[in-house]
Amino acid sequence: MTFRIPSHGVVLDGQSLLFYPQSPGETVPELLAAKFSGVRCENRGRSGIGWSGLAADASWRLHPWLGIAKANLAIMLGGTSDLFWEVDSGAKLYKDMADYADAMKAVNADLLVIATTITPSTAFFGSMDPNRQDANPLILADARGSFDAVTDLAGTTGLDNAGGAC
Repeated sequence: MTFRIPSHGVVLDGQSLLFYPQSPGETVPELLAAKFSGVRCENRGRSGIGWSGLAADASWRLHPWLGIAKANLAIMLGGTSDLFWEVDSGAKLYKDMADYADAMKAVNADLLVIATTITPSTAFFGSMDPNRQDANPLILADARGSFDAVTDLAGTTGLDNAGGAC
């Protein structure tokens, strides 16, 4: 599949993983912008807030980029805050992600949404990692059909969250 991405075409949303590592030029938005010469990669994420919390301010923080700017690709990178701060079950986390994707598409019907699975974190304790492991197959299966694609970051060697970002 080939995507035509205008200069304002990629919006990234999620939590702290969009801001790490903190070395200049190495964050996910900066790496994507370097790969897509001339493509604006707008980072609308917020650290430490789960998907349901991000939904609370999406109308002013995110939706203008989806509607007015007519972004045509949104990448959802997050879930660790849902596990760490909200202690969501796998099913609740998937529901919140799917609801969030559906809300983005309600603003821009042409938007393609790519979700990602959640990588392990050294910050997880108790039920957090089992909940992450429960969420990832649900995200991959996407029974509601809310995502246009899913990237399995958790299944990719070397992408663990060793820094413990939440």
